[in-house]
This record gives sequence, C-alpha cells and structure tokens, in this order.
Amino acid sequence: MRKIYFILILLPVFYSCKKSTSNDVLPDPRLYVYIAGAETNGSVNVAKYWENGQATILTDGTKDAWASSVAIAGGNIYVAGQESNGTNYIAKYWKNNQAVPLTDGTSYAAATSIAVTGSDIYVSGYEGNAATYWKNNQAVPLTDGNQSAVANSIAIAGNDVYVAGEEFNGYFTVAKYWKNGQETPLTDGTKFSYAKSIAVAGSDVYVAGYEGGIAKYWKNGQPVPLTDSTKQSYAFSIVVVGSDVYVAGYEINGSVYTATYWKNGSAVNLTSGITPYGFANCILASGKDIYVAGYELIGSLSVAKYWKNGTAVYLTNTTNSSEATGISISGTDVYTCGYEETASGVIIKYWKNGIAIDLNNGALYAGTGLMSVFGSDVYVAGYEYNGTVNVAKYWKNGTSVNLTNGTKPAAARGIFVVQH
Repeated sequence: MRKIYFILILLPVFYSCKKSTSNDVLPDPRLYVYIAGAETNGSVNVAKYWENGQATILTDGTKDAWASSVAIAGGNIYVAGQESNGTNYIAKYWKNNQAVPLTDGTSYAAATSIAVTGSDIYVSGYEGNAATYWKNNQAVPLTDGNQSAVANSIAIAGNDVYVAGEEFNGYFTVAKYWKNGQETPLTDGTKFSYAKSIAVAGSDVYVAGYEGGIAKYWKNGQPVPLTDSTKQSYAFSIVVVGSDVYVAGYEINGSVYTATYWKNGSAVNLTSGITPYGFANCILASGKDIYVAGYELIGSLSVAKYWKNGTAVYLTNTTNSSEATGISISGTDVYTCGYEETASGVIIKYWKNGIAIDLNNGALYAGTGLMSVFGSDVYVAGYEYNGTVNVAKYWKNGTSVNLTNGTKPAAARGIFVVQH
C-alpha cells in the first residue's frame, strides 16, 4: 500500500523552526489551512490540495501523480509536483488548479519545491540526470545530465537564484552550488562530498554539508571545517543571523552519536557523548538564543528534550520513550511538540515552557510533525491511527481537525501560519 504524505500550511506564520512575530496581529484575521499531497484512488495516486479541509483534485486519477509543495502569493495558489504520462513523470505546477507542464515527458522529471517572488515563479527539481530549476516555466539546467546530480536546497536573494547540491564525477559526488546557473565546485572531487543547505546574507553565500565524513560549511566557496579528522561528523542545515553562522548536525565518536551545533565554527555538544545516541531534529535562532529540539537515548528509552543555548530541558521522564520533533518561540514562551509512547499507543503532545498538554488519549498509534504558534493559539500537525489506517490531522489548542476521511492512509508533516 502506498504511503500518502502531505504538506500542511495554515494561512496566518510561524512554523516550528522560526520565531513567532505574533505581536503584529491584524484585526479579524481569516485563517486558511492548506495541504498539498496525494491520495490513492485504489490504483494510482491523485495529486490534490485541501483548503480548510475541502479537497481540490489536480489530476484526473488515470495516471500516478504527486503534489510536493504549495505556495500562496497574491491570492493565487501554486502547487508543485509531478504526474506520470504512462512512461515517465512530468514535472509541473498548478496555478489555481490549472496545470503548467515544465517538461515534455520524454525523460523522468519532478518538481520538488516552489517559491513565488513578486511576479516570478521558481520551481526546483530535476529532469533526467540533470539538476534543474525553472523560472517562469523556462528551464535552467544546472548540470549537463551526463552524470547524476541532485539539488538539495534553493534560496532566492533579490534577482539571484542559489541552489546547493552535488554532482557525480564518475568516482565521487562533488558538493557545489549554482548562482543563476553558474556552478561553483566546493571540493576537488577526490572524496565524497555533499552540499545540503544554502543561505545568503548580503553578498555572502553560505553552504553547509560534509566532505569525507567531515562536517563543514563554505563561505563564498572557502571551506570552514567544523571538526577534525579524528571522528566523523555531518552538517545538514545552516542559518545566518547578523554576523553569526549556525550549523546543525551531529558527530560520531566510535559508536556514540552526539547532537551538535556549531556557532562560528565552535562546537556546542547538546548531548554528553556518554549515552549512545543523541539527535537534533530542529534548530532556530531567536535573538541571541539558540533552541534545538530532539531527543537522547537514556538507558533503553529515548527522552524528548530541547536545548536552549546548549542547556537541556527535559520534557518527559524515563518512564516511556518520547521525542521532540519541532520547536517554536512566541514572545518569552517556548513551545515544543512531539510524542510519548504508551503501552497501547502514542500520546501526541506539546509542551509550553516544559508543561505538557496531551492532544489525544494514547489508545492508538499516532505521530507528530511540526508545530506553529500564532498569538495565543497552538497548532500541531500529525496523524492518528483509526484502527485501519493513519488519518492526517492537526490540533488547534488541543482540538483535533481531521484532514482525511480515514479510508486511505495519510499524514500531515509540516505546518505554518500566515496572515491572509
């Protein structure tokens, strides 16, 4: 059975890894819930999105299709995805339900993300072996397609488009980024290297990744190793706040995984290295404070926690396994969402300043994705088993809102809130 995934968006924002600016509340806001994804009809996946729980079908259900990303701009709804033509997948997007093909279907292609800036529409993805983005439907191949290539992250700054990824050179993958289609290799191609995240601050370009099992970031193409060669390490995300550069990842010392972030190249270990596994799921910067949500294995149980400036705040005891999956800041309050296992199921919950609020009764299996805080309202995305399949849903202040009817498997993963 195919798994069905959704992207959940609440329109007004502040998704789990960004600071809330909910003081700027306009009077009488209207909130809209948007979801992009697919649902099987029994034989193929049908691309669709939902607005306030009302489905809009994007494909006719005769060919397999997926919706991967959604953006709202100027009252228009943009959805990126792909649809099979029976032989290959065609990368496309839909504007207000009208399909705009980006490829001709002669080779496999997909649209993975969409962004709208002013009157310009940017879609990232790939066609054949070539990493590609499209601006206003015009393809900009980033590679020649002779070797496999992947675009992992995209950023738009002014009129410039930046994409981070890697390309195989016949022996190794080479980390690189492209600015307006012009590539900048970040390594010499003698080791496996990967570029996972890109950020632009002023005239400076920052890329996070790793080379030969060593976490690093590159500033304007110049590498900044985050660890030495005595232990493996990996960097997956980068954010720049003022003159400070934050990179999130983890280090491996023997069989021990240590959740870590680096500030300007200096490591802040979030777990002790005594327990075998520590993982960071989400990082955000709020003023001078750094918050990371995740979990650490203690004994045989995972324990949900977040760290503020490297200091752990435990969210549960060691009675049941738990995990923190998202974090949000609203004013002086810290919100973390996650779950705690029970003998019979899973309790979805969030914590406000460390105080737990249960969102379900824990009788059946459930899972959570990310969270958002808008004003005094708390939103959590996730799913809950109904005895037959997982039902996509979100919770607003502890009250669940089902997004699917429970006849087919579904899940909601991400959430944010925007004034509309």
